Amino acid sequence: MRSRIWPLFGLLLFAGPALAGALEDGQSAAEKGDFATAMKLWRPLAEQGNATAQTNVATLYEEGLGVEPDLEEAVKWYNEAAGQGDAAAQNNLANMYMYGNGVAQDPAQAASWFRKAADQGTIEAQFNLARLYTAGEGVEQDYSAAAQWYRKAAQNGDPDAQNSLALMYKEGEGVTRDIVEAFMWITLAVAGAGSEGHRTLYQYHSDGIAQGMSAEQLAQAKQRVENWRRERAAK
Repeated sequence: MRSRIWPLFGLLLFAGPALAGALEDGQSAAEKGDFATAMKLWRPLAEQGNATAQTNVATLYEEGLGVEPDLEEAVKWYNEAAGQGDAAAQNNLANMYMYGNGVAQDPAQAASWFRKAADQGTIEAQFNLARLYTAGEGVEQDYSAAAQWYRKAAQNGDPDAQNSLALMYKEGEGVTRDIVEAFMWITLAVAGAGSEGHRTLYQYHSDGIAQGMSAEQLAQAKQRVENWRRERAAK
């Protein structure tokens, strides 16, 4: 699964001045690497029920930053925040269930929490849920559902999802086979790859998809890429 979301930059829009100040002070401390101070500032807010603080406290316990690592305590605070609808907490709690970190391993619970976060537009959760549908872990294997969630993450600009969606179009898994659409998505994945390793892999996939494509098909794919970028820039 995709790694957890680091939630230190939580939304403060609806916090009162004092609450926002404490959250921001904790964020500032964390950015300086002073996680012990961040914990001292966030823990009281978490105990008062602030979901952003709860997610941040959970992350510090999960990673052992400013405190001794305590996965069970991390699960406790992720669960509190997730229950309040915090998408980062929902995604991170799903990962805890997926790998059995601080809680009994339960892929079905993982899928449930990934879906809650994915429904809120969380890209990591959309990608993770798609992978579960692909593998049939925690849910019935469903390539069509996998393609739908890969598409949502791909439309949001995620290169890993764009790569996965491209391969589904190449093979006709969960979608009608469309080599032009496949090449469009793999082109975007190559361009947006976050590391050289990923770029090399995506380029390998791109070369495989391009084999046998006509000049007209390549031109069509290029036009779709330009259209996608134009529509995304306009949002």
